[in-house]
Parts: sequence; C-alpha cells; structure tokens
Amino acid sequence: MTAERFTPQFDEAQTARITATKEQLENRPPTYVDFLTHATAQSGFLTFSMDSHRWMQTVLALKDKNPDLFENVYFDKRDMRTLYSDQVMAFLGIMRQSDSFGSIEINGNHEYLMHPDTSQAINNSRRKVLEPHQEAIEEMAQIIGENLGTNTLEENFGDYFRSQVNSEE
Repeated sequence: MTAERFTPQFDEAQTARITATKEQLENRPPTYVDFLTHATAQSGFLTFSMDSHRWMQTVLALKDKNPDLFENVYFDKRDMRTLYSDQVMAFLGIMRQSDSFGSIEINGNHEYLMHPDTSQAINNSRRKVLEPHQEAIEEMAQIIGENLGTNTLEENFGDYFRSQVNSEE
C-alpha cells in the first residue's frame, strides 16, 4: 500500500475567498509588530538580549522617535526601573511562538536567536506595505542592533552555519 499525497480540491468560489483573504492579510496596514519584526531582522545581528527590560527601554526609545508608528504601544512608566508594556511582551511572545526567535546559550548567557533564513523570510514579506516606512525601519534596525544585538552571524556563527549548509548539500 502506498501513501498518496492529499491535495485539497477547491471550487472557484472557495479559491476566490482564499485568494481574497490572503491578499487582505498581505495588504493590511502595518502594525508595531511588523515594524519591530522587520527592524530586528534588518539589524545585522543574529542573537539578541533576552532581557525584557532592555527590550522595553529600546521600544520606548523607538516610540519616542516614531510615535505615529507605535501609537498602539503603551508603557507603564511609574517607575523606569520596572518599565513595562503589554505590547512589547506580546511582540516577544509572537516572535517565540512563531519560531522567529529561538533560544541559545552563549558563554552562560541565554539569548534570542534569529536564524539567517528567518531574517531573510521576514525581509521578503509584506514589502509593498512596508516600503513607505523603509527609512524608519532602517533607523530602528540600527537602534535595535546597538541596544539589543549581541552577536552578528560572522562574529560567532559563521563557521557553524557554513558547516550546516555544507552538510545539507
């Protein structure tokens, strides 16, 4: 008995609804999650601090520079030592749950890891919608890299990822 690959069959109306939904999702207005995701992917770093307080401080700085892009991000600033934002925590959760952020231990420090393939996939998504904001995203990427980036691909992982690519060939 051989296993056959199941290919769903859709009628024209179902196909049209699927296509329309995909286009709506692709063309929806960008959110703070889109801006943070793309800026992180474009930062030039592979690993990032897992310190949520540093993420809070960095996103607050990004909001101060680009208030219109982060209008739906709110902070509890009663005590700057315990700065908190539900939206920043949601972003970090989305990144982990979507496997955009993995976890790695380097020299005893736990850090977020964004695989180069993930960065590339993020950079290739939603280009049309984010194009008008590309300059701001590049500025955000620099700030994220300076404040949260810990290792670039070449600094610590170049040989490792090259060996992984070579072993797959």
